[in-house]
Amino acid sequence: MENKSGRLSDILNVIGKNGIDISALSMADTTDFGIVRMIVNDPDKAAEILKSNNLVVKVTDVIALAVADKPGGLAGEIEKLKMQVFRLNICTHLSVRATRAHL
Repeated sequence: MENKSGRLSDILNVIGKNGIDISALSMADTTDFGIVRMIVNDPDKAAEILKSNNLVVKVTDVIALAVADKPGGLAGEIEKLKMQVFRLNICTHLSVRATRAHL
């Protein structure tokens, strides 16, 4: 997406108005462009909506882990995965406690 004021808000509004629920979001930016990564409830519909708004879209598979909220919790889960055949390219944090979510 273009790195300009209001662009992220525009994207999130169009996603929300189309019934897409965003569970997690991360961003990386450069001077001119930003990369927005989202975990959503309907990836194909979200991709269609974003493409129709002239955005470059790539849908990828994700792995979600339930991690104990204690020191070493994430390390323990990653340890279980280390012998699997995949690469961890991006890590997006989503923490849910009671009825509040913290990104």
